[in-house]
Amino acid sequence: MRTDYTIQQGALVIRVLLDDPSTTLRLIWRGQSVERNPSTFLLPFFTQWANEAEECGFTLSMDFSRLEFMNSSSISPIIAMVQDLKQRRVPLILRYDGKIKWQSLSFAALRVFVGGPGKVTLDDSGEEVLPP
Repeated sequence: MRTDYTIQQGALVIRVLLDDPSTTLRLIWRGQSVERNPSTFLLPFFTQWANEAEECGFTLSMDFSRLEFMNSSSISPIIAMVQDLKQRRVPLILRYDGKIKWQSLSFAALRVFVGGPGKVTLDDSGEEVLPP
């Protein structure tokens, strides 16, 4: 498995890290997610890493705490990924900064996915887990 990979689409950069010997695959979001139809590149990207997490028994962590902005079109593919991971029973951590109003409002809607089958955790601490 690749242990350091980056995707860039417009103003959005997502870095994928697996800290050895960690069992958490981290997707670290930076910049701005402002594409009109981000599903076209996010869904295949999410599927790739969801497959890797499932096959390897990893937790998937998505860190939005340093994301500058995300438009409303970006939340749909994130919700689709959360639903997919819950169905697969792949643990998911969504980390964001609850002190940033737009992040707090965007991720509050995802609280409905916490609990039940598949483990979804929302972390609003804004404390970034720094890459090596």
